[in-house]
Amino acid sequence: DAHPIYTMSDDDGASSQDSMPSLEDNDEPVAQPEITWVDHKTKGNEEFKQGRYQTAARYYSDAITLNNAEPALFSNRAACNLKVKCYREALDDAKQAIKLDAKFLKAYGRAALAACTLGQFEEGAGYYRTGAQLCSDDATARDLKEGMVHATRAQSAVTAAKAQLDKRDWTGALRTLSPSCEAFPECFALSILRAQARATTNPNGAIAELNAFGHTHSDNPDYLFVRALATYHGSTNGTKNAMLILKQALEFDPENEKCKLLFRKVRALERLREEGNAAFKDKRWEDAVSKYSAAIDEDTSNKFLLGLLCGNRAAARMELKDYQGALRDCNTAIGNNNDAPKIYARRARVNEQPD
Repeated sequence: DAHPIYTMSDDDGASSQDSMPSLEDNDEPVAQPEITWVDHKTKGNEEFKQGRYQTAARYYSDAITLNNAEPALFSNRAACNLKVKCYREALDDAKQAIKLDAKFLKAYGRAALAACTLGQFEEGAGYYRTGAQLCSDDATARDLKEGMVHATRAQSAVTAAKAQLDKRDWTGALRTLSPSCEAFPECFALSILRAQARATTNPNGAIAELNAFGHTHSDNPDYLFVRALATYHGSTNGTKNAMLILKQALEFDPENEKCKLLFRKVRALERLREEGNAAFKDKRWEDAVSKYSAAIDEDTSNKFLLGLLCGNRAAARMELKDYQGALRDCNTAIGNNNDAPKIYARRARVNEQPD
């Protein structure tokens, strides 16, 4: 499949040295074919069709080196960058294509998709709108208009979802974001909000959504905040891991209020839990109940920790012969993901006590 311009072959099997005339035989050296920008573009098109997008982009770059006034080269490289998820580069290339030729239709769709994936929905809607106005093909114009509608809705969805998250309306935020996330599945600005909406009630789902952006946004404080939030809610051991993630986020952005508030809450809860465990070990039952109660009051939304802390408090209350309180704690622990056999055994012992 190699292009003859980029390789040399000897059909008769002779070496290139044998097949080429010497300067003694011919005073004129053999002229080599000149590689033009069209050759590079043709090769890039072939590579693109084969799904080798990075290689195709290199050919288009070579062509641009020879001719930086051809809009198709920038538009084609934008298409490659979209395929390999280099959206900033895709947007820059598509915009350059439009700058060179304001009627180059394909560049508008590529610029619009890149902008929206970057969370720049107003800009993306503008490219969709202009492209639709320029388009003479009804089907393509319809697609561009639909893209404009999606971009406009996504902008509104981000604003509405942020307000819902501030009110802890997780279900409402998920409902608001889902259509736009389906329209722009690679958009970090949308996915990070949906992951935050999932973090409390579906932490594993939130982390799964975040994993798609780990290689590109691992130093982003918003990404680290939501990952810490999901980690905190994801298991009984999530507090320590969440604090490590939040420390990393605060190294990147020391003034990030969300990260600072969550770090303080998680640290306070972990400290109270450890103090309760120490009191229980020393048989200071009332102190243990007090510390576990304070930890529970710190955050009742974390089901794993609520189940664990209520189970621990039930054990301390049993030592104080507070059997009704212990029974309530056992039931709450079981209802919040604490299915340890000792919790059921503890509840059974409580039920054996006389009224």
